[in-house]
Amino acid sequence: MYLTVMVTDKEDYELLNKNEKITIKGRNKSIILNKVNNTQIYLVAIRKVSQSFQLNKNVENINECMETFDLCEINRKVNSEGMPTDTLIGRAKDEEAFIKIIQDGVSIRGKFYEVEPWLFKPLQCLKCGKFGHKAINCDKAENVFKMWYSKIPQQNETNMTKCIEIVTLNCNGLRNNIMYVKELQYKHDIFFMQEMWCEDKAQVTNLLGNHKNYKIQFISGMEKKRKKTRGRGYGGIGWVINKRINNYKVTFINNRISIFKLNEYGVIGVYLTANDNKSAKKLIKENEFIQLSNIINELKKQFKVICIGDFNCDIIRNNEHDPIMNRWLTTNKLFCFGIKQNDNDTFTCYKNETTSWIDHIVPPIETEFI
Repeated sequence: MYLTVMVTDKEDYELLNKNEKITIKGRNKSIILNKVNNTQIYLVAIRKVSQSFQLNKNVENINECMETFDLCEINRKVNSEGMPTDTLIGRAKDEEAFIKIIQDGVSIRGKFYEVEPWLFKPLQCLKCGKFGHKAINCDKAENVFKMWYSKIPQQNETNMTKCIEIVTLNCNGLRNNIMYVKELQYKHDIFFMQEMWCEDKAQVTNLLGNHKNYKIQFISGMEKKRKKTRGRGYGGIGWVINKRINNYKVTFINNRISIFKLNEYGVIGVYLTANDNKSAKKLIKENEFIQLSNIINELKKQFKVICIGDFNCDIIRNNEHDPIMNRWLTTNKLFCFGIKQNDNDTFTCYKNETTSWIDHIVPPIETEFI
């Protein structure tokens, strides 16, 4: 049995690697654990392999596949009743082979099969979507992937116009991508996050650090987790605001929609429900956009309004929820700023091999403030 340990800073990391031990204090005694390198087993699932294809009768083909794709073994997965399924479980020799197999798939007896990670997923960069490295180590330009920012003029103490930068990111778990999140936090004035997967503000502060130059506003979505025996809550939304920004107000409408007000500007931060073909989910999505329209119309009476965040809709696709957003944009005379600015090869969401434009900055069509 192995435990994965995340340290808070480089000093702790170096100390752990130097001592190769970690002590966990219990009620009655302390437990000393030894650090072990390379404990990961790189398992992959090879899908839709006919049950009529018997491994013991196709040893030559299996060996050829293992040699070609750097697999140590391949076995047929069985169900809870011990019956064979149409999935083969393979073990890759190392992380490099693991990532390559997931990206490229495998061929057995001249037939191509798609592959996905089994049990553990490889690291996937939030900026470029590639497996095997983190966003903080990626050399791709930040403003291409989810580094969306809009410059909003603010009056400083000397009454001179000054710009502030706002960035939005679905961080796919604050703990999972903490180094990249901190990089964005330090670079920008206002940072809106979604899918933080945190229980409360104390947990957010513990991960980000109690930095004197920033204030944190957060609402969790983890109360749903407490009512379930399986799965996780989606973890809520939050704002990290540089303390040089004054006279602002953050309001959480619920744990999916919030409003940031500063001077004459109103920024609506969203994390809307995910796509689902069920009619009930479609109704929820429609109601979310109706609610957004009502909020925009109310804010427009006093503020210049812009919407940012994860809408879970791609206006270029045509999935179940996507047309709802397109109608909403047209009705409210809005447009997706990022898609207008970027080329067709630049996406805002990468998960496994899936790409999409679901994270947006949405200003009015006639806008001059971004």
